[in-house]
Amino acid sequence: MKKMAVAVCTVLALVSAGCGNESSVVGEHTEAEESSVFETTQEEMPEEIQKETQQEALEEWNEEAAKAAKVYEYWGDFKDEKNLPYADEATVSLLLDAYGEFEYEGSFETGSQEYYSEYIEKYKRLVDSEVPFLDDEGEAFYVNEYEWREAYSNARYYYYFFDIDGDDEPELGILGTSGNYFLNVYDYDREADEFRLWYSEGGDAAPGGERKIFWVDFMHIGLRYGFHQLDAEGKEEAEGFFFFTPFNEEETLCAVMVPRYADESREIALTDEMKSRGIYVTSYGGMWFFRIPQAEFAELEKVYEEARMEAEKRREEVTYTYEELFGEES
Repeated sequence: MKKMAVAVCTVLALVSAGCGNESSVVGEHTEAEESSVFETTQEEMPEEIQKETQQEALEEWNEEAAKAAKVYEYWGDFKDEKNLPYADEATVSLLLDAYGEFEYEGSFETGSQEYYSEYIEKYKRLVDSEVPFLDDEGEAFYVNEYEWREAYSNARYYYYFFDIDGDDEPELGILGTSGNYFLNVYDYDREADEFRLWYSEGGDAAPGGERKIFWVDFMHIGLRYGFHQLDAEGKEEAEGFFFFTPFNEEETLCAVMVPRYADESREIALTDEMKSRGIYVTSYGGMWFFRIPQAEFAELEKVYEEARMEAEKRREEVTYTYEELFGEES
């Protein structure tokens, strides 16, 4: 019998300007160290260009920060602030429309049956650390030596086996549990006969279907909700994040991040008037948050939670223990 997926709980990684998920290791960081799903990589740039790029970014962030009602380095710095201004009606409407465009529902297809059994055998060798995989940098690792899986035991993990990237072939997701929380998704290339790390996230992340990832953090006062839309290569196309902190029966902080996109042409335009009531976070490329009324926040929460809970039910059908998917350990 297939096992139920472990409930998803995480603090969402926030954003910067580039694209990629190699540093989105949420579960290993404190709130003052949120990591980004959109990383700006400058390692290969000449030093002068790096400095110019950093200076331009700093000037842009300073310019944006000057327009905000409040400025913080990290979103966690204001999660307990009571005296934050509310967004105006136009901004609230803009945010509701933007989040309404997210397609939360994803499929959990198993992919082509032609090589299904072969894929199981191949992935078993990967999980048993008999063959390596390649990370985003092309460096080879074995599963039992990669990051969170240093304390390796197959019994501590659940395994997702379905077509998560939309190529009609199954991928393998490994969900860490029992205090060793992470989600790694691996893709097998039949032609090259090699594995690669398709997606990796720390904390309690869980697939929401094809190219979708959900997070909910139940571990702190209030709730935090996150969503990532991925492309076929496992890179972030879009991200949303919103949270609330209850102060007492009368007052709650409900904050919503302006959605971020890998394609800058999709970014949401904010007027200076809107920004004057906004919260600007300077870390990881800069991002805008707005405080909204509880009623409107509840609308976002309801749609998100309905989709997440439906995904959780459907995910049960493609969630296995090691023995259920691969048989007894040798």
